[in-house]
Amino acid sequence: MPFESETQHSRPVAVVLSMTASGQEGKIYMELPLRQRVPPDANLPRHLKSAKIVALLNKDQELLPFEQLNRIICRIHPVVSQQERATFPKNADRDWVSSPWFTVEDGVVRFEEPGSRWFLVGREVESYECR
Repeated sequence: MPFESETQHSRPVAVVLSMTASGQEGKIYMELPLRQRVPPDANLPRHLKSAKIVALLNKDQELLPFEQLNRIICRIHPVVSQQERATFPKNADRDWVSSPWFTVEDGVVRFEEPGSRWFLVGREVESYECR
């Protein structure tokens, strides 16, 4: 049974993001559960300036090896207006059309830079998700 226990302890359950809210300079570090969409709250910013994936945690809050971060993708789901929805191709998955995603290899992702594939055009964040 030690093998089962070892496997349980090495299974990732949360990712840690370093983030900067729009209009702020200081970084905040937030832990997001994997495979769950998390709406903004008092701790998670509604308007995001930048984000970076920095760590992966197991259920005991222990850091997992950096190599495991290569399999993690985080997405920022912005609030989408009715006008924007009307421009999406018919039967398109709204999340993939409008939600920028990033990995650890992207480093610091900047959401306020025009021309960036992560540019949010000042839109409010509807939810955060990492898988």
